[in-house]
Amino acid sequence: NKMFLKLVAFYEQHNHTAVSETDDDASLARWVKKQRYIHNQGNSGGTGGTGTGATGVGDAMINRDRCELLHSIGFFDTCSRCSDVAWWKQYQEAKAYWEQHGHCLVKAYENIRLYQWIRHQRVLYYNKRNDILTNERIALLFEIGFEEAL
Repeated sequence: NKMFLKLVAFYEQHNHTAVSETDDDASLARWVKKQRYIHNQGNSGGTGGTGTGATGVGDAMINRDRCELLHSIGFFDTCSRCSDVAWWKQYQEAKAYWEQHGHCLVKAYENIRLYQWIRHQRVLYYNKRNDILTNERIALLFEIGFEEAL
């Protein structure tokens, strides 16, 4: 998706996904706002999440693939329900990668989602975002050799 790629570029430049109307790209800001709205409606008891592989409300749904991609760059970190589930899912993927390769130095061309997630964990670690990357999570990451990826 073109807008997701624009969001990834924004994230890589700014280390966050909070695009605002005052940023250079108003269309990206509107898209981000819409994704958050749809997601929040699905998490607050909207009509989405009925086993269809989507989350959201009414005709506006975020499909599972887009939701996972958005999670991979920390888009839903403010949603505690989602961030916990997404974090553990990505951690399990990182652990499996580590068990297979002996390190967590994932290349973007190997697995873009895992690459972005590991990159996001680095940003959280270096910015001391203990509200998101707790000491427990840091310890788990270090158990799988994550310090090499830092």
